[in-house]
Amino acid sequence: MTAPSDSPHRGIRAAGDPPATRALAPDEPFTVTGDSLVLCGVLDGGLAEPDLARGGAVLLRRVAPVRAGRAGAHVLVCRYDAPSVRGLPDLAVVPDGVCPGLLARVAADGPPVLRERLLTATLACWFARPHGAEPTWFADPVVGPALAAIEDDPARPWTVADLAAEAGVAATDLAARFRTVVGVAPLAHLRQRRMRLAAEYLAEPSATVAAVARRVGYADPFSFSAVFTQERGVSPAEVRGSRV
Repeated sequence: MTAPSDSPHRGIRAAGDPPATRALAPDEPFTVTGDSLVLCGVLDGGLAEPDLARGGAVLLRRVAPVRAGRAGAHVLVCRYDAPSVRGLPDLAVVPDGVCPGLLARVAADGPPVLRERLLTATLACWFARPHGAEPTWFADPVVGPALAAIEDDPARPWTVADLAAEAGVAATDLAARFRTVVGVAPLAHLRQRRMRLAAEYLAEPSATVAAVARRVGYADPFSFSAVFTQERGVSPAEVRGSRV
């Protein structure tokens, strides 16, 4: 993953060390260390400090202790070369933002690109939480209006030209600026935003995969399922525990 120079996740790379896993006994403490940025995700069981269940994660930029819950825990530890992550505190807890399936794939010694996808998804979930610091992207005079349009109506069939019209610039200018500020193309950001919303909608008791697909702008639930699985590392049907 190549992040641009003024992205809030500038310069992040999966470190050379492979991801590590560790089984923690009930109430066992474990000190997470790292020189830059470390992701500690819960593969199974749960942590008591911080309070995390299976699929949750914590991002750390300093040495910090964690402690297993009463049933113990199996954790994944990934280290990243991340010289700057603006708006991220020294310890960021993301209790419900990481798919267990993606954590498991990384734990199985997934390639660096998969580890980077895991971190990107976790950072996105952190910044989307109410207490998360809002990225400076929205203040950008070109990118901000396009981002606001996506937030207001993520299900709309946006094109780059449509988003550029919201910002009052040419489509090529928006595309270039968007990549520089946000780190991905406009439609890639739209897709990621839709999939985060879909994950929330799928948690609703009455939700079906087909209905969630329509809510986030997909007429075809099978196309939606393919995109969701690629982005989140687990299928919508697995999230729901049911078929489309």
